[in-house]
Amino acid sequence: MTTGEASTAKDKVAAILKQRVAPELRAMGFKGSGQNYHLPVPGHFALLGFQKARFGTRHDVMFTINLLACSHADWAALAQTKPYYGEKPIVGAMYPPPVWGQRIGFVMPEPHDHWWHVLDDTDSDALADEVIDALREYGVPALRAHLPAD
Repeated sequence: MTTGEASTAKDKVAAILKQRVAPELRAMGFKGSGQNYHLPVPGHFALLGFQKARFGTRHDVMFTINLLACSHADWAALAQTKPYYGEKPIVGAMYPPPVWGQRIGFVMPEPHDHWWHVLDDTDSDALADEVIDALREYGVPALRAHLPAD
């Protein structure tokens, strides 16, 4: 199934992520699949995750992109004071500094909580292009800005 052949909004989102977005993320150095990716940076968590809205249906899906960055040392210190945080952060969860976390819309021009709205008749290729452009231009640079220089 190509992205243009997906029959429902839910199918379109899955196809776009698998066939268009995931290869672009891998080309930018990310590892992962489905809705969760990480950038391998020694000593740091650099996470990117796709979040679907809870109230969607098979024919009407909304999603956004969450970003998170922090050092392993900072996380360990934070988790020591709050053991319920666990061994690793979860992208999309809210944590206090020194963890940096943000939804992609807040690192874009005119910051706001940006969600892509997908219906059965949404143009898959245009949507994929828009998501990839947002990641390339805003999301990935914002994430990298919160990590040590290469």
